[in-house]
Amino acid sequence: MLDGYVASIVAGPVSMSPLDWICPLLAIDADAFNHGGTPEFAAISAVALRHNEISQTLSTTPRQFAPMHRREANGDIDARPWCQGFYAAMRLRLSAWAPLLDASNVNHGLLLPILPTLSRRSRPSAARAATRDHELSA
Repeated sequence: MLDGYVASIVAGPVSMSPLDWICPLLAIDADAFNHGGTPEFAAISAVALRHNEISQTLSTTPRQFAPMHRREANGDIDARPWCQGFYAAMRLRLSAWAPLLDASNVNHGLLLPILPTLSRRSRPSAARAATRDHELSA
């Protein structure tokens, strides 16, 4: 899940402050960024390192990017946790992703490998993204 979340932050349509996405990911307070030597700070550092790795790969050799998927005991790949993490990060700025959620957008296909893995209830739509962000700003 973490890898998908971080990949969404890197590939997303808007830049975000690390505080805005790392704190929800790790369920930590922003103050944890100020205290080196703690388990929270070690987690922040590990996430930042993975962010930089994904960013470097996507900006220099995007075809080499390989999502970290969970493997079942029988060796099958389970992409659902990665996709759920990707969508969890999308939800932080869902209105910015709205154009890609519109099926008539030529780039909508970029999300097709991810969206079907979500439950129907949690699956986003462009209309819901606009409504949700309007409700949050009201």
